[in-house]
Formats: sequence, structure tokens, C-alpha cells
Amino acid sequence: MSISRSVQIVEVPLSLIPLGSFDREWAEIAGEANDEEKEALEMLDGCKETSRLSCQVQVTDEMDGMVVRLPESQY
Repeated sequence: MSISRSVQIVEVPLSLIPLGSFDREWAEIAGEANDEEKEALEMLDGCKETSRLSCQVQVTDEMDGMVVRLPESQY
């Protein structure tokens, strides 16, 4: 038996995404989490090395086209 999933791509404000992981090519642009954010991330499932709390990411024009990966628990 095979299971297929369809994924719909939608544009939403980054601030509405509680947790996201950035592709490595974008991680430097997104910036590194501070100690307080890192502490909060440790309490969440699905975190990766490039995970950030979206409310802590300063959005810039440089981020146009950025790919943000969401943990399965968020969709």
C-alpha cells in the first residue's frame, strides 16, 4: 500500500509560524538564536540545528525566496 501526500504551498507571514527550520543556505541570513530562544527551542519537538522561533527572526528583503521547513506537527 502506498500513501501519497499533497503539499500546498501558501505564503503566510513568518510571524504566524511558531517554529521553522531554514535550509542551510538561508540559516546565516536568518541569524543565530540567542540563549533565551535556544532554551525555548529545547522544549519543542521537531527542532533542528537551523530551527528558529519565527517571532524572533528579523525579516529583511534579503530573505526573499527563503525556504522554511515546518515540523509535521504544525500542519
